Amino acid sequence: MMKRLACIFLIIAIFVSGLAFSKVNGQGTTVGGNITSNTEWTVNDSPVILNASVTVLANTTLTIDPGVTVNLGNRFLTVSGTLVAMGTSDNMITFTVPDNQSFNVQIYFSSTSVGWSDATNSGSIIQYATFNKVVLQLTSSVKIDNCQFSSSSAQPFIGVSSGSPILSNNKIIFTGVGAGNTYGVSVNYGTPVITNNEFDGGGQLTGINAQASGFTISNNVFSNCWLGIKAETAVTVAIQGNSFLG
Repeated sequence: MMKRLACIFLIIAIFVSGLAFSKVNGQGTTVGGNITSNTEWTVNDSPVILNASVTVLANTTLTIDPGVTVNLGNRFLTVSGTLVAMGTSDNMITFTVPDNQSFNVQIYFSSTSVGWSDATNSGSIIQYATFNKVVLQLTSSVKIDNCQFSSSSAQPFIGVSSGSPILSNNKIIFTGVGAGNTYGVSVNYGTPVITNNEFDGGGQLTGINAQASGFTISNNVFSNCWLGIKAETAVTVAIQGNSFLG
């Protein structure tokens, strides 16, 4: 009887406002559902494994601590409120999917998500994080800084559809076969700031695909890319201080 109780106590299931949060000793934490109150994922919860899609609702903040690994599986993480995921240079946050999964999954910032403000040092930010086969879709003015993206899948690493996101000091590495149809950053709409990033294309990646006008691409390094920057007809983009290697 005592052994049975011990096994039961290994799993703690907490259901708070629609979020299913289950912790298994030594094996991480599974989550799924809506986050409706301020929530923090700590290293004690890591790895955090999504067993259903997770949505950070409006007026709610999800904080992810340095060193946490988030395994999205084949689920989406949608941010309609605020996401603060700030690692450090020596203790980065990891967003990943299982090794045997070939397609990318998304972290999606909706148009209601809170944008980043340098003036108040607040809002949605992902800093010092690694992304393995996980892509970002941005429709608000979030900040993505000092992150590393790697994948062999042929789809944009970062898609911008609205807002003025800041994309700075990131490294994007493509290891697959895309024949120029894979993009590091694809700007469909919006006015992002794209600066001081490195694109390593493996001879296949188009670094930036510009389908919108009125934004600046500055001081980026494009190495071994199919194309560094591709601008659609009638698109006007300020391009300055970039380097094109290989």
